[in-house]
Amino acid sequence: MLEFYEPVSDTTTAAVAAEMKSYLAGYIDESFEIGKNRARLLKPVNEIMAEMDLIMRKGSANYRSRLNMPFAGFSQLVEEKLKKINDTNLNMSRFSIKSDEADVKRDQRITFAREQMDGVKSVVDHEVDSYFDRELMILRDRTVIADQSTEKVKHLVALNLGYGGVYNSGSFDDLSYSEGPYLGISFPLGRSQMSSRFMSNSSLSAGVFLTNLENENGREVTGPLVGRPLYAAYGYKVFRILRVNAGATILQQNTAGQNELDLNKIYLSPFVGISLEINFWMGLGQ
Repeated sequence: MLEFYEPVSDTTTAAVAAEMKSYLAGYIDESFEIGKNRARLLKPVNEIMAEMDLIMRKGSANYRSRLNMPFAGFSQLVEEKLKKINDTNLNMSRFSIKSDEADVKRDQRITFAREQMDGVKSVVDHEVDSYFDRELMILRDRTVIADQSTEKVKHLVALNLGYGGVYNSGSFDDLSYSEGPYLGISFPLGRSQMSSRFMSNSSLSAGVFLTNLENENGREVTGPLVGRPLYAAYGYKVFRILRVNAGATILQQNTAGQNELDLNKIYLSPFVGISLEINFWMGLGQ
């Protein structure tokens, strides 16, 4: 989504600021109740602060400064003044009024409470003016781009040419394994611009050994479909073009005179290897 703004005049800025101060003053008036002995807030202070911030943000939603600085919220000074009014005692011991002058007492209480509320409004007005005392711009147009063709990029295929060992049997002391070169294709698990380093260096690969292998008895083993052992592995790039692979090979016992697929003679065996990864550009006419 693209948004387009243009500067507004000082007159417009002043008018918007005056409108916001009027809204906030009305909200402050509605948030207080003046009783017999005290003025009190009708809501918790933190709720009033949050709602005043919301009024300010919604009222200025179509405007922003050239520096794109959002309204940070009203200050702690406003919060402290609200709490002070909420705790103000309006008993008549603070007023030098005779006890039989009931109407005067009531007017004095109301006047004193209004003065406290005006103090809150004054601080709020000052902070509103401070926010609008910038080079404001107004939103004039908004464009949503749902689907847009982009320039085609290179299509790369990562070829792996490496050498690996395949486990046959035994433990560390009497380990039997065979080895040989392999060739395959790797598929990255993440893009470097959008993924973590671990994911962008990780890949899944599959391919074929270039030669047949030997089992623990020295007999030749091959693989199904292409007559060579197949492999699938997880790989991690340790240098720019060097990748370590670990996975499994698909092997088939080689019976003399029998080249067709025989599921009874197929088995899996672990393997590890190291390979050079070479990226080939597959673009056509790009």
